[in-house]
Amino acid sequence: MSSIPTNTPPAGSADRLAPQEAQPTPVPDPVEAGPAPTPSGANAAAPMRSLRQRAVNGGLWTIFGFGGGQGLRLVSNILLAQVLLKEDFGLMGMVSVVMAGLLMFSDIGIGPAVIQNRRTDDAFLNTAWTIQAARGFLLWAGAALLAVPVAAFFSAPSLVWVLPVASATAAIQGLRSTNWFSANRNLSVRGMMFIELGTVVVQAVVMVAWAYGVDASVWALVAGGLVSTAFHTVLSHLLPGIRNRITIDREAAGELIRFGRWLFLSTIVTFFAMHLDKLFLGAFMTTGAFGVYYIGQQLANLGPTLASKVAQLVGFPTLSEVHRGRPAEFDRLFLKLRVASVLPMIVLLQLLVLLGPSLFYLLYPVPLWGAGWIVQLLAIAGMTSLVGVSYGNAFMAKGHTLSNMLTVTAQVAITAVAVSAGFYLGGETGFLLALGVVQLAKHPVDAWLADRLGCWQPRFDLPVLALVVLLSLGAVAGSQALAPSSIALGAQVRAAAAELKSDVKQRLGLGLGLGTGGAEDAALGAGAPEPAAGREGPREAVRP
Repeated sequence: MSSIPTNTPPAGSADRLAPQEAQPTPVPDPVEAGPAPTPSGANAAAPMRSLRQRAVNGGLWTIFGFGGGQGLRLVSNILLAQVLLKEDFGLMGMVSVVMAGLLMFSDIGIGPAVIQNRRTDDAFLNTAWTIQAARGFLLWAGAALLAVPVAAFFSAPSLVWVLPVASATAAIQGLRSTNWFSANRNLSVRGMMFIELGTVVVQAVVMVAWAYGVDASVWALVAGGLVSTAFHTVLSHLLPGIRNRITIDREAAGELIRFGRWLFLSTIVTFFAMHLDKLFLGAFMTTGAFGVYYIGQQLANLGPTLASKVAQLVGFPTLSEVHRGRPAEFDRLFLKLRVASVLPMIVLLQLLVLLGPSLFYLLYPVPLWGAGWIVQLLAIAGMTSLVGVSYGNAFMAKGHTLSNMLTVTAQVAITAVAVSAGFYLGGETGFLLALGVVQLAKHPVDAWLADRLGCWQPRFDLPVLALVVLLSLGAVAGSQALAPSSIALGAQVRAAAAELKSDVKQRLGLGLGLGTGGAEDAALGAGAPEPAAGREGPREAVRP
């Protein structure tokens, strides 16, 4: 895919923020220009109104662009699920894990550095772009070299060929203009969202066209990722700003390295926090079962990924600007951002808990029904994670990247213990159930770290967590009540679709000898077992 969704807060902040007052006078930043240290009256309110307006506009454009893109991804996912095997999705999920590891193991926070640093001169931006581009090509080479051992680890021989081709997206993305990050810094989100939405459209069109018109295999997903990444990179250079060229400014490079020293360690730990489940499951499950989990996770991530995107494009830049210029406003604005980003996503995820299984019964082939309860479980985990993840923005905006590293380290430790115990006690089902409690068990660590920095908000956290638990229990019960009617309606829909497909083939003169096939399609649509696919492993997908 062109991007790897995750639930991680935007990487980056500088632990060099605290001593900045002792440094030489920085280059003035028009975004930071504001009133004197002790303004009053209308002059004091004007900068805050401007920031609030930019933040609100940025949030609305993010919801429009990224939210619309996620909806389009869901539609394309449903269309692809009709013709691709679950093993194809499993292979792409394995590629995403490998690429996430390479990206995070080499991350020094180029984008966040451009957003947070006071420097905006060409030498700084071009140095950042040069480092980013070199890193992209190194990641591509590294992925190609790892193809054979990764294929052996996941017991998926196809990865030997798929991984080197799919990982070319890293090199293409490395050429993305720093104007993208500058637009993010200035909360100029509208142009970014049009590019994001256009990228999703291109990706969906290429994947569906390839799967239906060229080859129904994992290569449809690979082609969509490559073309859409190239589209995104080209358009990023059309945003207002400088024209990037190869430059190495020693002072700028030093600042970037100092910025990313804790971030580098933090992102390595974050990789295991985000992908430890997939590493375990990829090693012990068949490719097809892993594909079912991957599809379920993609759907469950719709809400948290949108919340993370809002935090990355709006929350983090806004908090960073307030911390630089008006620190007294920090806590109040932080609470407002949490209310505006966390609560709507909880409503969306509750709908997924209620309707997730029914969505699979209605719109997905029978072999993928096992993803329904995975969606429920991961959506519940996502709701609890939103409360803690929102603190990551505050930690980084305040310059405490060490605190961010500590919270993800705690998540890795808790996840390892929980899923190991769950797998020992209940196998794959116990493993997945354990994932649902990890974020809730980690919250005391988030609260302790936030309290040390003076930004813990228990009056928000505790009621929200209690509400999540109560509403989730009700939504799970409701989903069970909806299941029988959803299964029956889904069978009717698939039978009607199979009959229509057979009729269209006959009318187009393509139905010679398809009479039996049409009957088989109708049987499958009514819920009959799927014929053996040939690539299926010895075990079925994860079931509750």
